[in-house]
Parts: sequence; structure tokens; C-alpha cells
Amino acid sequence: MMRLTELDQVLFPVEEHPILAKVTYSGGERLLSVPDKKAIVNIASHHVVGIVSRGYRLVSNREALKWAYDCCKAAFPETQTSEWQVSVTDAPRTGGH
Repeated sequence: MMRLTELDQVLFPVEEHPILAKVTYSGGERLLSVPDKKAIVNIASHHVVGIVSRGYRLVSNREALKWAYDCCKAAFPETQTSEWQVSVTDAPRTGGH
């Protein structure tokens, strides 16, 4: 299975979307809401990257990377961000985690 190994491949924008189930019956079909779940969607590719609980707090990879830089600034205040680089990126092809 192909993996995402470049930083720009995992910095895609994401959104939360409700999940609907299409139920067919003799008179046609109907969309029913799935109340306790939501879909996380890569809005660049329009692919669902995961299904999570309603209480899940979405954190984009871009936001997580900013937090990592903030952590490094606190841990290594004598360094400059220009000295840092992301040397390894590894994620499944789906980008789900």
C-alpha cells in the first residue's frame, strides 16, 4: 500500500460532515441521519479520511505541526525555527492518521 511520505501530502484541509444512511424501501428511499458519528473529509480530494464520534475534536495536520513548533520553541528557546525541519513523514495513503 502506498504511503504519504512528503510533508505537503499530509497538510491537506479537512472538514467535519454529518453522516447520512440511504435506506431503500418499497416506496423509494430515504436519508437517515447517523446521530452519534461524523465524517472527517479531505476537502482537497473530497475523500472521507475517517468516521469519528460526535464529540471528537478535529485537529488538522497543519494545526498539529504548529503545536509541534510551539513545543520546540518552549523546549529549545535558544534555537530559531529556520533551523528546524521535518525530516520524516509517514501516513497511510488515506491520510486518516
